[in-house]
Amino acid sequence: LIYHKGTLSDPKLSALESYLSDIGTDSLTKHEFGQAMQQIGTTFETSAEKNSFSITLSGIDSNLGASLQLLRHFMDHPKADKKSMKSLASTYQVNDRSFIKDAGNIADAITEKVAFGEKSSYINHLSTSDIKKMNGEELIALFKELQKNECSIVYSGQLSASDVENDVKDYMPIGQASIPASIVYRPMQTIEKPTVYIFDMPTARQTKIGTYQAVNPCATDGEKAKLKIWGSYFGGGFSSLLFQEIREFRSYAYHAYGYDQQPPIMFTADRPAYMTELSTQNDKTLLALGTLDSLFLDMPLREQNIEAVKQETINRINNSYPSFRKIGGIIATNRKLGYSEDPNTEFVRLIPQLQMSDIVSYYKDNIQNRPRAIIIVGNKKKLPMEQLAKYGNIVELKKRDIYR
Repeated sequence: LIYHKGTLSDPKLSALESYLSDIGTDSLTKHEFGQAMQQIGTTFETSAEKNSFSITLSGIDSNLGASLQLLRHFMDHPKADKKSMKSLASTYQVNDRSFIKDAGNIADAITEKVAFGEKSSYINHLSTSDIKKMNGEELIALFKELQKNECSIVYSGQLSASDVENDVKDYMPIGQASIPASIVYRPMQTIEKPTVYIFDMPTARQTKIGTYQAVNPCATDGEKAKLKIWGSYFGGGFSSLLFQEIREFRSYAYHAYGYDQQPPIMFTADRPAYMTELSTQNDKTLLALGTLDSLFLDMPLREQNIEAVKQETINRINNSYPSFRKIGGIIATNRKLGYSEDPNTEFVRLIPQLQMSDIVSYYKDNIQNRPRAIIIVGNKKKLPMEQLAKYGNIVELKKRDIYR
């Protein structure tokens, strides 16, 4: 069951995901509910995503009706549990403490802050203090309210469509799912002038470097494909400039990668963005950053890389093709984002046709002279601050700026 309302619409759904796996019903304890599921060979999972909340049953086809009946009992009669709320608060507290110790988490949070401003999910998420102010009854009420939202039901198995339809009609509360889908899209922010965001992490043995750059909206499939192939040529794989120039030829970084983020088709008028991420030793920070900056400013042209880059891009698309059990869920999600077919279909068709001239023209029109944000997470004492200033206005960030 995929309810089309997610954490961007209501951050409390992330807490609900954890809470539902830790409670029972008014007549079955958590242990008894788990045993009842186990006796018919069924597992029960929940998942909160940015624009959806899923309840997933996996089990034996012959027990589909019994599994749905048991799930319906849970959906109609969940019981709040004080111990589960304390456990949930404890989990959030542990996550808060671990966040600040992980440079990758911090870099991700800064990137979201730069990309989405105050709409960053790290700022709008449910905090430990929020959880401590809540009680189980509030989350139960949220679960009941969630069931009123538009829902896609996906089945993968050997039963006939009519058998599944009958079981769903008999046991699932589909009649109350009447609130339209709540699809929230956060527009990518533009960068007005070059800026260097620095987060001081005294314990860091490595430095995380990232860049963020918004580009012009891609109005056509052809423009989207050009961004995709330029991004792959620049930073997408073993044949990319980032991998070769920063990691392979010079050993300036352990990890060097770049990727594009394009809006769903129903938001085509919004800007896509391109991000890069490097992991390097503290003493190689300036060398890695200098090479990265030079690649943006004067991109090398390597005709011999084009065919390999195109093939790597197609391979990544093919490798991301969902397993048969996940296809239904992805189709349901994509339909809500405005697609009538797999969004990768046009990429696979257009990318083989693109040439070096397409990569060069896209680079010159959208990338070369556009301001970028640079993100650095590392030990400030080992960072050459005066030299970093030449890349843009320096902004030093604290935890409160990027994480609530």
